[in-house]
Amino acid sequence: MSLLTAHNRLFLTGYMGAGKSTIGRLLASQLGYRFVDTDKALVQRFEKSISQIFADPSLGEDGFREAETRLVQELATETKMVISTGGGTLVRKDTFEPAHTHGTIIYLKAPVEELFERVIFSPKDRPMVNVPNAEEKFQQRFKEREPYYNRSHLIIETGAGRTTEDVVREIMERLNQEEALSQ
Repeated sequence: MSLLTAHNRLFLTGYMGAGKSTIGRLLASQLGYRFVDTDKALVQRFEKSISQIFADPSLGEDGFREAETRLVQELATETKMVISTGGGTLVRKDTFEPAHTHGTIIYLKAPVEELFERVIFSPKDRPMVNVPNAEEKFQQRFKEREPYYNRSHLIIETGAGRTTEDVVREIMERLNQEEALSQ
């Protein structure tokens, strides 16, 4: 598959709070692509919040992950799309492989302390933050997932006061450089 084809499907990955949804919307707008947030798409399909899905004995995290896998496999066949994935979406082989093979995976990276601060003050439904020892568990999960994030095609820093516009500009520049090198 050519790099141009891969750039028709951009999968944004990274830990919660990295800015995947915000950056994804702006990037899609600038490219003239469709934007899909996998978490929001699954909430719509189930007609329940992520917390409610996880707490539902007939679904739970396993049911959520199965639906997430099917969704990523579907999206990997679409074109001209920016896909914001959940923090745990691309850490499994059955979701990573189609995204990596049929798209460009971009890891939006920030220091874990900054991510936790962003998430604590976010109005989003974050099941992992409403537990005892939330910060410790947050950091542990980040350490488990980071090796998977580092397998991405591109790694883009989102911390240290960078604006969403700065991040989108860098993504566009890096994609253009990759395309120029492949020709």
